[in-house]
Amino acid sequence: MSKTQALRHASRFLSSSLPRVTPAVHAAARPATYRSRNISSTPIRRDDKKHDAGSTSSAPGESGAHEGQFARTDESVRVEYPEEADLPRSQPVQGRGSSHHKRTLATFSLEDRVAVVTGGARGLGLVMSQAMVLSGADVAIVDLNKEEATRQAEQLMQSFRDENPGEEKRVPQVTAHYADVSSPDSVNSAISEILADHGKIDNLVTSAGFTENFNAIDYPHDRMQKLWGVNVDGTYLFAIGVAKHLMERKSPGSIIFIGSMSGAIVNVPQPQAPYNAAKAAVRHLASSLAVEWAHAGIRVNCISPGYMLTSLTKKILDDNPELQRKWTSLIPQGKMGPTQEHHLPRAGYGTLQWSETAFAFPTTDRLPRQHNPPHALLRLHAPPTIPPHHRAPESSMAPLTLYILTYNCARAPIHPASFASVLFAGLASADSASRAPHVLVLSLQEIAPVAPAFLGGALLTPWFDAFAAAVATAASRLGAGYVDVATRNVGMTALMVFVRADVVGRVRGVGEGGVGTGLWAMGNKGAVGVRLRIGVDEGGPGEGEEEEEEGEGEVAFVAAHLAPMEDQVERRNADWRNIVRNLVFTPSTRQPAQLSARRLTSAAPPYPSLRRAVIAYTPPTYLFLAGDLNYRTASTKPAPSASRTFPQPTKDPSDPLHYSQLLASDQLTRERKAGRTLHGLVEAPVRFPPTYKYQHGEDGGVETAVGNADADGDAEARGRWNWAPHRWPSWCDRILYLDSSTASVQPHSYTALPLQRTSDHRPVVLAVTIPSKPLSSKMEAPFPLNPRWKADRAAARQRELVVGVLAWLSLTWEGRAAVLAALVGLVGSWAVLRSLIAF
Repeated sequence: MSKTQALRHASRFLSSSLPRVTPAVHAAARPATYRSRNISSTPIRRDDKKHDAGSTSSAPGESGAHEGQFARTDESVRVEYPEEADLPRSQPVQGRGSSHHKRTLATFSLEDRVAVVTGGARGLGLVMSQAMVLSGADVAIVDLNKEEATRQAEQLMQSFRDENPGEEKRVPQVTAHYADVSSPDSVNSAISEILADHGKIDNLVTSAGFTENFNAIDYPHDRMQKLWGVNVDGTYLFAIGVAKHLMERKSPGSIIFIGSMSGAIVNVPQPQAPYNAAKAAVRHLASSLAVEWAHAGIRVNCISPGYMLTSLTKKILDDNPELQRKWTSLIPQGKMGPTQEHHLPRAGYGTLQWSETAFAFPTTDRLPRQHNPPHALLRLHAPPTIPPHHRAPESSMAPLTLYILTYNCARAPIHPASFASVLFAGLASADSASRAPHVLVLSLQEIAPVAPAFLGGALLTPWFDAFAAAVATAASRLGAGYVDVATRNVGMTALMVFVRADVVGRVRGVGEGGVGTGLWAMGNKGAVGVRLRIGVDEGGPGEGEEEEEEGEGEVAFVAAHLAPMEDQVERRNADWRNIVRNLVFTPSTRQPAQLSARRLTSAAPPYPSLRRAVIAYTPPTYLFLAGDLNYRTASTKPAPSASRTFPQPTKDPSDPLHYSQLLASDQLTRERKAGRTLHGLVEAPVRFPPTYKYQHGEDGGVETAVGNADADGDAEARGRWNWAPHRWPSWCDRILYLDSSTASVQPHSYTALPLQRTSDHRPVVLAVTIPSKPLSSKMEAPFPLNPRWKADRAAARQRELVVGVLAWLSLTWEGRAAVLAALVGLVGSWAVLRSLIAF
């Protein structure tokens, strides 16, 4: 009985038990100003027979056609999953016969990825396999019927050849593998076989599954166990196997469970309680694993298709047209999802959506729900938002992709168009393909001549503007935009930090620091740093909240330029020591919204500064050091005849002219191993030629090839490297970073870009992903902090201003003109004064 009914019965009981008061007496007993209305009740008039006929206690159809009738299961619907030999074959979706020069959008590319699709020989699994292939991935099809999987794998590769004639090198590798997904031994064996064939696994789609229709009471228990084993156990076993592999590689990845709308609703008219429960389990398993594995950069999502017209479904419905009529009547579009039209179905693209780098952040702890009716063609599950204290406890921020460039500008302004054309060339070999990174960092040495570099302000603006223009041009080609959140220089060493516009709201704080290590601690050599506090999502601390919130991390970038010359190893080590002792990050006094037109507009959100001064090593921070570190490959200048032994393009590492022969003499590698410099920093493998010192032709252009000798395989046909004969070719330009065993930085590309006409150095770039997990502990700084760091920097800055003014007066035409004008004025004044005295 409901609360309303209980109150109504109580009212009737009181009305019948209390004495009746006549209206006249009642009216006389109350004040005249009091107005009320009589309360009456309606006696129960219920016909139990008719009530039962209109309720769920009646037999189906007894009360005629009504809503409830179509929301019941029908025990007469009984479908048993056929044996393997009786399953109909599926056909891949036929293409249009055109050449796929770009198989998909760049941000949806799966180039160089290996995807595993369970149940991939038929139905949706086959379509998803084909979607992966068309997007550039190599695919391992796993199925209980290996013969059928082999046939489909061969057909997918042949289809690609037919539609892309002459592209034999780009044909993906599609392999077939047997697995009973409900058996741990069989799953482990299949994963081992896939790794042997492909070398790695990046993506997993668990499409293996089946359904049967029995009423719950009569469902054979052994068949229910089989259903649960394939749908739930199989999903779980493959997921943990692939996740273990990804964690051992310290690589991010994507796992996609194929669920069903049956995991969220009850399908009618067919009874399938065990299947519905199994798909609900898959759905929540995705949510749980997404949280558990978020720290490792492994995304777990669940896609829930509606009724899809696969070959098996079509066969069942052909035998039961009434069931098909009921199903389609419940679908708003009035039709089931086709899998064999010219376009790939939504399920295929849905799989790509959560596999590739365009969706590198979402995981099933929060997916956007599609606002479709319950029987829509496809739904993406959106479990309730997980409270922060229930999420992965070690995650401090979402993974970030970084692209760091170091370049010695040789005191000359760049050509923005030329620089923009090669700026993101280092992304070509990165796992993230050509997608714009979250953070772009430019470490610039000798950015300008002494006068503008030391004086700064408007004198230095044209040099920064040239780089900002190059960044804008290059980013537009990737369909991205960047915001300059920090630009800082100490003398001739500068650092520019750009954050992609769609994630700039995650920047919560900015710290800056710098130190000169040149003559009299001035900035002709030295280092400058920028430290960013990064949040999980957009928006800063609320009113009254502390800046140090859970869900934030820090990353620091340091641009450095150390002492030159072959024999100055000890000076370079001393420069590093001075950087560690004197480079301190302090709260930025400049808000991005208040800077020049290169920065954020005044409408942009503010960037709270860091509250404390800290050095690079503490607290735990992702630290990247990039610059012209000037470590050479010899301790003396080369003899006149030595240039004949300088590296030249060759593919053979045993060739005396291969650059690897000279790399063995690298001073930086030797000093790091001896613990004398760059303490705690690591470097990705160097697989590019020396970056210094190149010689240009008389016309200012590059005479000969400057490509990576081991990267293209055709370097020998591209000419010779034109080295300056008075300097040993060396890897002066380097990028290193702090790392730890528990939160490993994932390098994607470390290479040198083509030589620019304005410099004798090649730019060097590093593309990395930093994980959500923070560094494990504070790292001990190799040298103590200089207690006078602030006073020493202020004194050096005064010296820089004096030297800058002198350089401007003596080395620039504006300064010389000013001196000349001053001299003319003095001479004229003296002449006038003498004439007045004589008079």
